[in-house]
Amino acid sequence: MDCKNYYNIRNQLKDGDMPLYRGHGFMSKSINYFDDSFYNHIGIIKWIGNRIFTIEMWTHGIQIIPLSRRMKSYDKFCIARVKDKSVDFIDKALDSVFEKIERDEKYDYSLLLRVAFYKKTGIDLVGLGKKDRFICSELCQYFSNNLEIDCYKNVNLITPQDFIRKKDDREVEILFDLSPQI
Repeated sequence: MDCKNYYNIRNQLKDGDMPLYRGHGFMSKSINYFDDSFYNHIGIIKWIGNRIFTIEMWTHGIQIIPLSRRMKSYDKFCIARVKDKSVDFIDKALDSVFEKIERDEKYDYSLLLRVAFYKKTGIDLVGLGKKDRFICSELCQYFSNNLEIDCYKNVNLITPQDFIRKKDDREVEILFDLSPQI
């Protein structure tokens, strides 16, 4: 879906939804190239009062920012929504992500290079990356693991596009996706 249409669907979004974005900057285009992907960023939605925020790992580290501001930075988006999980269960998984915010987790540029190399060559540069740092898709994999979503659990070096590629229709649905089939 075009990000300009965000305001038309915002009331349909729920805590724990994971927006996938398509950006147009250098980093975004690099991710598209190395991953043969359409989407190049992912976050986690959290309503606070009547405002929607997204929890994301990006170059400045983990942050929670208004989703409307994030939508201005990207061209297209869709939503990965987990199925059959209670609000309490989703809240508990979100709490685990908030712990990462409290620790001010940093972005893992080394892991990003490892993922890029792996996606193009199939060779995993084991050891490249730090345990106390994340990339956006790894943060969302951590969140989905806490939700006991099996389809993403064992995806090695996961990317935003993998949240579509590896989804199991019994566990996850993709909403508002107008991307070409990749």
